[in-house]
Amino acid sequence: MSNRLYVRALKNARVRDERVRKLTDRMYSTMNWLEASDHPTCRAWAELEILSTLAYSELKTNGLLTAEGHPKKLLEHYRSMRRVQLGFATALGLHPAARKMLSTNGRAPFDLAAALAAPAVPEDEEPSGVDVSGAAPDRDGVFDGDG
Repeated sequence: MSNRLYVRALKNARVRDERVRKLTDRMYSTMNWLEASDHPTCRAWAELEILSTLAYSELKTNGLLTAEGHPKKLLEHYRSMRRVQLGFATALGLHPAARKMLSTNGRAPFDLAAALAAPAVPEDEEPSGVDVSGAAPDRDGVFDGDG
């Protein structure tokens, strides 16, 4: 008996894994900003989507409350899964506010690692190439270069 349950669990896991793969593939085909490095986060989001859908179905079918009138533990787990999933969705840019945070307005994204690896400007050279050593601000605090 336990062997049949194990085989059935494996079959269900394979079906669920196939659903995760299909959902992840669909995410990549419709969301052109996703990169290969986003795959673990996409997979985690898809897994939570499937598990949350199953939990929702169970709650909808059997109700939110126990016989004693208390909320079911599954409801707490459902809320927790959705909260975690929202964090993944934000990281992936799956809603407008997250995409706005991730957008670069057509500019190349700032590469902090490259900026830190670039050689520093020598101390004896002005970054702008303009010598401002004799300049003094006027009464409004503006440097006009006249000295």
